[in-house]
Parts: sequence; C-alpha cells; structure tokens
Amino acid sequence: GFIYATVTEADGSLAFLKKDITTAKRTIIERWDIQGENDYSVDISLGVFSDGKCILYLTKTTYQFSEQYNMMQMVSDTQAFVYDLHTGKRESLPEEFSNWNVYAMCGNRLLVAYSSYRFSEQEYYDLYGENGDYETYLYNYIPAEIRMYDMETGESKVIATEDEGLVLTTDFCNSYGYV
Repeated sequence: GFIYATVTEADGSLAFLKKDITTAKRTIIERWDIQGENDYSVDISLGVFSDGKCILYLTKTTYQFSEQYNMMQMVSDTQAFVYDLHTGKRESLPEEFSNWNVYAMCGNRLLVAYSSYRFSEQEYYDLYGENGDYETYLYNYIPAEIRMYDMETGESKVIATEDEGLVLTTDFCNSYGYV
C-alpha cells in the first residue's frame, strides 16, 4: 500500500507524493517550485480520499496594505483539485468553487461547502475601526451553503443554506450526513 502526503522539500518546493509503505520508496506526483516568490506564500494540503481519488488544496496568500482600514490584510485564494490516484491525472474544480471545501466524494459527485462567519456590527467595527463600512461588508457577504456538485455534468444543486438555518461546524457531519 501507499501513504500520500504534501511536503516541503529541502529546496523549498512543495510536493504531493506517495510513499510505498513496504519499500519506503517516494514518488513525487506533482511539484510546485515557489522560490523567488516573495510577495505571497503558497501552501498545499490534502482533503478527503475516496474511490481512488483525493482532493488537494493549493492556497495562495498575499499580504496587502489596506488604506481604507489602515492595516495589513491577509488575502487567500484556494483552488481545489481532484486527483485520480490510479492515473495521476488531476481535474481542477470550477472557478465558482474557489475557496470552497470538499466535505465528501462519492464517484463523480462532490459535497462542497462554503462557510464564513458573519460579523455583528459591533464585531466588525471592533476589528476595522471607524474607517470600516459595515453596509458594504454585508452587501459583499457570502452566506454559508452546501451544494452537491456532479463532476461529469458540471451541474451543482443547493442542499442547504445559512438562510435556512445552516450552521457549518469544523466537522460538517455533525450537522449533515452523506450517503
């Protein structure tokens, strides 16, 4: 058998690899050379494994000074990939699911979720001060949502939303099951 991992190599590159548990032989599946990239950081992490596939997240984080809030802000963008562990091929999830999490995978269907925390007005102004614009924040706020995504057809269906009372926890299975 094999174990799969994401690692930072000695040269600073990031790698997704498999390691044979009998021979300890490491095989690099994919490598990202990020040296010389000083204006942002990159991280990779693994998600769910199922049906000979796994989810890999590639997150790029930039640090930008916001004149509006007079402070540094961290801005992250995460792209998810579905890796076929038998063929080595990867498929990127559609742009609409950038920054979403894949909670379950069964065949060609993925259960994806977007979660965010809606600040109260007081929490918002405590964080951003008097220069903040709470109305704009609410206008741009994206409520939590769970969708079923079919990789074959590209269609997705809303399963539950924050407006219906959905509260996503660290382990969404505490609230929702998937069979």
